[in-house]
Amino acid sequence: MKTVLIRECTHHDIDEILQLDIQWDQENIAHEFDLVSREEFIANLERFQTYFLVAENDGRIIGYVNGTVRLGQGVAVIPEQERYLEYVQMFK
Repeated sequence: MKTVLIRECTHHDIDEILQLDIQWDQENIAHEFDLVSREEFIANLERFQTYFLVAENDGRIIGYVNGTVRLGQGVAVIPEQERYLEYVQMFK
């Protein structure tokens, strides 16, 4: 069984995450996959570091998830002004 470490993303992880995105884009198997720029990843990391996690195995990043905190607009199941976490990307 593989041991996978889940931890907060750091600025040092961004280039490896970008490489994963390029690989997944080339595989062309994800529905509506859009490459994210380095600047966008850094902005997400700096704004919501607690919600930007990486999965690491043997010192190599094998996946990540990042999200954004939003306020409910009173639609669907989220009441107006209630905070919730919207996952932006999650890949492995």
